[in-house]
Amino acid sequence: MREKAQQGIWPSVAPIGYVNIMEPSGRRTIAIDPEQGSLVARLFDWYSTGSYSVKALAAKACKAGLRYRRSGRLVETSTVHNILRNRIYTGRFDWLGRTYDGVHEPLTSEALWEVVQDLLIARTTTSIAGRRIFPFMGWSNAVIADVRWSSR
Repeated sequence: MREKAQQGIWPSVAPIGYVNIMEPSGRRTIAIDPEQGSLVARLFDWYSTGSYSVKALAAKACKAGLRYRRSGRLVETSTVHNILRNRIYTGRFDWLGRTYDGVHEPLTSEALWEVVQDLLIARTTTSIAGRRIFPFMGWSNAVIADVRWSSR
């Protein structure tokens, strides 16, 4: 699989927006899905406007007909978020901690993907300042049990 990745071939099942194909040379690779590919490309365009949250974008994608390939069910919010985070749609992909240049056709540009990443990071709501601190917060149950037994 690492050898395939080094050759620029996605070494796994095609993500939403792509399909696995067999090239005339006998190589298995991915190509743009004629049904879902353009819709996945529009997800990046829609989100880059800044007018949609990931949840609102998922609802818009469902109305447009974005579905899982195997089950045919409508995609969920977490899947839309994973699509927006996945570099494979730029023509490059991450595999085992390295980034490779793929031989597949990209669905979005690298610049647009970077804009989407910046928006996703800017909208992250995780903040330590808003959390409440409780006694023994972060202690595992094993540590608490040791404290109980040692104090007896």
